[in-house]
Amino acid sequence: MRDKPLKFWLGSHLSGWTRLIIRNRFDISPRYLPDALLITLAAAGHSLARGAQALIFGHRIRQTRLHDAPVFVIGHWRSGTTHLHNLLSQDSQFTWPTSFQCFNPNDFLLTGRLLKRFVRTLPTRAMDSMTLSLDGPQEDEFALCNLGLPSPYLHIAFPNRPFSQPESLDLEGMDSQALTRWKETFLHFLKMISAQKPGCLLLKSPSHTCRIPTLLELFPGARFVHIVRSPYSVIPSTLHLWKVLYSGQALQIPDFVDLENDIFNTYAHVFRRLGETRSRLPVSQFCEVRFEDVLAQPIQNLRRIYQQLHLGDMEVMRPKLERYLADTAEYRPRRWELPPEMRNRIRGECDRVIREYRYAEEPLPVWEPGRHEN
Repeated sequence: MRDKPLKFWLGSHLSGWTRLIIRNRFDISPRYLPDALLITLAAAGHSLARGAQALIFGHRIRQTRLHDAPVFVIGHWRSGTTHLHNLLSQDSQFTWPTSFQCFNPNDFLLTGRLLKRFVRTLPTRAMDSMTLSLDGPQEDEFALCNLGLPSPYLHIAFPNRPFSQPESLDLEGMDSQALTRWKETFLHFLKMISAQKPGCLLLKSPSHTCRIPTLLELFPGARFVHIVRSPYSVIPSTLHLWKVLYSGQALQIPDFVDLENDIFNTYAHVFRRLGETRSRLPVSQFCEVRFEDVLAQPIQNLRRIYQQLHLGDMEVMRPKLERYLADTAEYRPRRWELPPEMRNRIRGECDRVIREYRYAEEPLPVWEPGRHEN
């Protein structure tokens, strides 16, 4: 029997957690009240530890210089961003936020050694059973949630309520004060990571696909790798993802009303936003790959990424990369059996992506570095 998953929000600080529940009018299902109490106690502890960390490590963080040309792995959810992030993380030139840092972003410099004694391992990812490591690369959007910033992931906590911060996906329309706070907090988190392990930042978040203009303001030399996957796989897999996250991480019993429509609308928005912003980037700052091609020919596609984005000599990390590929070679993806109405809707609403990236109606039979999705 699978253990009850820990809530993401256990890494929040008190003011961020309080804003979240007030904004959603304390609409917590009775069965989750003990979770809410535990999160409140944890958030109070993180707030105290955060203050202590600022006193002890504040100067070191402020003096840390960030690499001016980080690499962002972007793409719609379930498009293979995690796999590509893991592949690139085999290169020692990169530093990246770990799972521990993302789920404890407020005070990991101070409390890291102590807390790791109590949390030695993480459960597998519920949506695809991929193994998680405390020190493995993780999506920084989880850190932004726990740092109290606007994020589309905050909707996971209260999925039955209208999402009150739709501007958090692409940061457009956010008032100037909130946007300044977002930038400053994001940079502070990246400095904390770099203070612990210097290097070129390697970051991945599907949400960043919509934030290229803001990220370029922070890092004019930023480089982006966009990975795309067949919508005949992405749409049902994303539907499964949000159902799993809502079921395990929400503070209310999810009803999944309009979830399918939300997924199609967000899919269209992500690719529309990407189309509007990618033209701002020269070839040396934007590279695009297909998930299926990366899986079929990982070395060749990574070599193309390295050459196009001027990331250096890929051969230096090739032995480590090949070990990672050998360790994950036994896993297969789930093949989605789509009902006719879903297949027709994907064909109609994702037509531009299907044509632009040359996708047939059937998902391509490829290997994926994760066990069968549930």
